[in-house]
Amino acid sequence: MERNYNAIDIVKLLMALFVVAIHVHPEECLDNFDLKDIIRNLYSLAVPFFFTASGLFLWNKLKNKSRMESLMLLRRWLKRITRLYIIWTIIYLPYTIYGLVLEDNSVGKSFLIFIRNVLLVGENYLSWPLWYLLAMIVAGCIIYLMLKCKFTDRYMYCMALLFIIVGFLIENKHWDAYFSLFKTTRNGLFYGFPYMMIGVFLSSFSIVRSNWAKIFLLILGLILQMNEIEIGRFLTIYAIYSIILSFNWDKWDGVCDTFRITSTVFYFVHMLWVGLFIIFSPTISPFNLFIMVIILCSLTTYVVIKNKERKIVKLLFR
Repeated sequence: MERNYNAIDIVKLLMALFVVAIHVHPEECLDNFDLKDIIRNLYSLAVPFFFTASGLFLWNKLKNKSRMESLMLLRRWLKRITRLYIIWTIIYLPYTIYGLVLEDNSVGKSFLIFIRNVLLVGENYLSWPLWYLLAMIVAGCIIYLMLKCKFTDRYMYCMALLFIIVGFLIENKHWDAYFSLFKTTRNGLFYGFPYMMIGVFLSSFSIVRSNWAKIFLLILGLILQMNEIEIGRFLTIYAIYSIILSFNWDKWDGVCDTFRITSTVFYFVHMLWVGLFIIFSPTISPFNLFIMVIILCSLTTYVVIKNKERKIVKLLFR
């Protein structure tokens, strides 16, 4: 029986709201520090969820194809992601320039910082969501090279584990030479590729069938995650996918199409609205900012859906 993926689109919308919350911090209205910490840990599942979905859907397209056909499809996928990254980097360019002016560096240094951020970091001032696209490009290039060298997916799992370990060592040793260039380990090597490989695993093998095992993995993952043990987030993501893919949502096709578009628009557009409030209304409370951004992103989504067949919309969101 073919697996139904509508549940992923439903949860994607929730995760898109989490991404908005990551950048505006509505939980700051709470007084309980422990509760805020729990909420932030839940927020942190958002981008890994998107990476895993990308890995799952990408591998679904590749796994039953010949090597040459898989490489061709992967090149096409990489071109699409690269195009999106370039387009949205240009769209966010006014905020980037504004941020560079605030830093008050020379023109030459500002230009070098911009180039470094675009090529190695994936984000500039107020364009923080775009690192996801650069990370996917890097992860996709790794998958492409491994397929070209005729490595199986099992070798890819080992490579993902190696990247997780190396990223952990870099983070804990805090290698200054690395951070002076890349700023963070949250990139395609140590973040994007490993989470995409969870998607590859989900595409290649069956999900956990036992409900008790799903609950155990979810609880274990959350406990480890709350204690800042990174492997916990991987377990949590795998458990979430095992749970949501257990349900049959085949009657939700039309609704899920809308959810898919909505989550995409929210992800890419929300910082455009957030930036306007930061610049022109910096005293707005985080919770009010969250509500206003959700409303404005919803209106933007409505316009996008109404015009989804136009070339400009396809160029920006597909």
